[in-house]
Amino acid sequence: MSSSTPAGGPFKAAVGLHEPLNASLINQARRLLSNYCSSPGHARLCLEAVRITRTASQLVARARFEDLLFNDKYSGADKPLFRLLQGVVEFYARLIGGFIVTYGDKPMVEVRAGVSLGGLKLEPGEVVLLPLAEAAFLSALGMVEPVESNLLKSTSSWRSEGGGASGTGGVP
Repeated sequence: MSSSTPAGGPFKAAVGLHEPLNASLINQARRLLSNYCSSPGHARLCLEAVRITRTASQLVARARFEDLLFNDKYSGADKPLFRLLQGVVEFYARLIGGFIVTYGDKPMVEVRAGVSLGGLKLEPGEVVLLPLAEAAFLSALGMVEPVESNLLKSTSSWRSEGGGASGTGGVP
């Protein structure tokens, strides 16, 4: 049913049977769309095909993210994207959990690799406040490391002593 639909299509996405994404599947999607948009006399058909394709592609992408984001065994061409998004999710989880120092809505990070942001050069070892999106993506890329709150640091001794109700000091 979906063997000719790029990335397995909505059916495979709905049942969680995702095939690895590759260049051939992306080219197949282009060819499929060009069938509807190859003639100037079919402008309405083309626009409707584009609208339906965008909607279906967004649904398939969301299903793939949901099912494959933390699947270490997956090896498709989009694996590097999933790895980057994993880093963003991990950063965000630490942020909303209160484990990252913030000032207002800006997380504090330590620079690990030289980077330029809007004309500002950041050098390794500097501790800076960055806008949330930049901090999350740079963290996912390994270029900055979030600064942990003192609360998390102070509980590390509890974990090594085996304290707390769960034997880990109650800290992940």
